Amino acid sequence: MENKTLKWVYSPVPITFSLALLQHCKGLIFKATGESYPLELIRSMPVDPLMGSFFLIPKTYSKQQAMDELQVFGLLWSMRIDENSSRILTFLIAEEFRGQGLASGVWARFVETGTSEGITNVSLEVREENDLAYEFYLRRGLRAKGKLSQYYRESVGVAMFGPLQCPQPQSQ
Repeated sequence: MENKTLKWVYSPVPITFSLALLQHCKGLIFKATGESYPLELIRSMPVDPLMGSFFLIPKTYSKQQAMDELQVFGLLWSMRIDENSSRILTFLIAEEFRGQGLASGVWARFVETGTSEGITNVSLEVREENDLAYEFYLRRGLRAKGKLSQYYRESVGVAMFGPLQCPQPQSQ
């Protein structure tokens, strides 16, 4: 199902954000993950806008208007690790907008942007109990490479790695 009211746009780097937008992103991250990151950590995240980093905003808003009015409802921030690899720093959608195909849509854009920049592999960490996200990444070819105890404040993380690709169509 395609969401008719929201769109993904390229995200600027957090170091350029206003204090209000940093606080808004901190709240989004906390609501989605339970993790409370200091504003300075968010501001200094090594987000690579060329690699494919995105904001989820209302379709009728410009990126600047959404940033000014704190109308950002999802994040996909990534960084380049080396010439062929990227790492997802954070990927989340506000709870009220989940289950609408938004994650699949931005993943396809992320793959398109990354592959055009020469990226062939992606890594990330996900909470062990986040079954929906874990399954989402498995369908995209990522595999668990190990567990990270105390990676999250009150949970184990799972390190995942794999090719940067969209899911393969299911044969009928």
